[in-house]
Parts: sequence; C-alpha cells; structure tokens
Amino acid sequence: MNKENIFGRIRKIIEYKGISNNEFGRNIKCSSTQVTQMLTHERNFGIDKLLKILSSYPEISPDWLLLGQGDMLREKRIQELPTPQNDILVDKLLIRIENQSEEINRLKEENRSIKEKIK
Repeated sequence: MNKENIFGRIRKIIEYKGISNNEFGRNIKCSSTQVTQMLTHERNFGIDKLLKILSSYPEISPDWLLLGQGDMLREKRIQELPTPQNDILVDKLLIRIENQSEEINRLKEENRSIKEKIK
C-alpha cells in the first residue's frame, strides 16, 4: 500500500501529465488558485473534484487515487470497460470514502469529548 496521501497522488498526476496547476484546474473545473491552495495546505476539496479527476483522466486508477492501492495507471482491461461500469466502480469507492470520512469525523468528536472529560 502506498503511504503517501491523496494530495501527493494528485501532485503525481499533474507531474505525470506534464501540465500546470492551471491546466489541471481547468480540466477538473476549478481555478489554479484552488488547486495550488489544495495541494499546498492539503485541505479537502470535495468528492466532486475527485469525480472530475477520474473522469478527466480515465487512465488513472480510482483505487490508486482514492486509497493509495495498486498502480497509478489502470490496467488495459479496466480502461476498456464501458463508462457505466466505471461509474459504478467510482460510485462505490466514493461511498466508501464518504463513510470513512464520517467515521473519522465521529472519532474526532469522540476524541474531543474524551479530552474535555480529562481536563
């Protein structure tokens, strides 16, 4: 499993494509400023942007981008899947990410509550 975070993987996509933050931003429908801030400060930028990255760069593996698993580029046989099947894969991964995000937020709140009780 790849240890770098999703922002590092997004940087790798930009480097792999040999494009600027500005061009990357245009491709995923956000400004270069947003892209730069997102990558510099490693702040969440939303599931809609993840979907845009995956639809704009179909050769990028959703498992690699979202979970850090496997290779950056999809296997040839997966690239040849019809779009609806790709959409189903992406939807399943996004649901998984959303569930994990909710769990993380719940655990953060639980940690905060425990810290308050300890004080």
